[in-house]
Amino acid sequence: MRSWQQRGWGVVVLALLMGCAEEQAGVAHPPAEKAMERVLAASPQPELARVGEVSLGVRELEIFWEAHPELGRQEAMRALIEETMLWQEAYKLGLHARPEAGFARKQGLVNAFLDEEVEAEHRVDAPSEDFVAILQKNADFPRGYRSSHLVIVVPGTMPGDEKFGADRRRELREERFERAQAWIEASAESLEAKPTLDALLAEAQRLNREVLPAEYQAVVNAHMRFARPAEGDVSQRLPDGWIQVVPEFSRAADLLASEHELGTLSEPVRSPVGWHLLKVDEKLESQPADPREVERFAAAALTREDRAQAYTARLSALLEGARVEMRPERLQDEVPGS
Repeated sequence: MRSWQQRGWGVVVLALLMGCAEEQAGVAHPPAEKAMERVLAASPQPELARVGEVSLGVRELEIFWEAHPELGRQEAMRALIEETMLWQEAYKLGLHARPEAGFARKQGLVNAFLDEEVEAEHRVDAPSEDFVAILQKNADFPRGYRSSHLVIVVPGTMPGDEKFGADRRRELREERFERAQAWIEASAESLEAKPTLDALLAEAQRLNREVLPAEYQAVVNAHMRFARPAEGDVSQRLPDGWIQVVPEFSRAADLLASEHELGTLSEPVRSPVGWHLLKVDEKLESQPADPREVERFAAAALTREDRAQAYTARLSALLEGARVEMRPERLQDEVPGS
């Protein structure tokens, strides 16, 4: 069986037979006991599987599968069986009396089960100092740069490209980069070795007004802050206001900062976006993350891990003791609604 944990924490399930649409329409739900009696007594045809006393048919699978089209048909069937076991177990434990499961909806019952049997008993409030120290070391904000640049944005496609094949479209894009290279090289010659931000802005205005065709555009981005390439993937621990830049840009900034004074204009740099002229305005040193935030993150990470393990163990126990009858010959791998 494929566990819910493998698809992310939290169970994605549907409303019970009298779903949310009826609730929104103002239709009164029957008491939980009556609703469950109907579910247990139902005998959908053709039957695809039976979980305990509950029969699962084509319609139940179609509804579930339409909500999870990323699954194959057999995967969806297994997931539906898991969900059915969970809400049956929640009902046996009397959790249908809780407010969120008052109308015996599957989602409410599953949530009640997770809350009562997994989440409530597996919460880490005080992570170990060693674990926090490890996270702190990897959570500190990275070293980086503050940089400004002028970029000529090269259009990825232009009207009429759809008439050509893939090879010709690649050739056309390369030809556009060659045209833009000539323009950016001319801009580099006209700017001073250490141009001001105003000079970059003025050059972008000149390009847009006098040089570039309508499909191209010159843009200036000022004072961007980003990590040095040697820091690796730091997307999860960037300070507020920092951005992810394309690798070509960060490598060029790194080389520029190591070989020239701050504020020096680079040679033209190509990236998938277009052609850049950049200058590094400031080197930014590493900054420690807030220890309180790191501790809270550590507690949350350990809690998620403990709950995932507890859930997997509980689901495995349910699977071992469950009476599940499958009708694999009635299942086919096809798209939802087909």
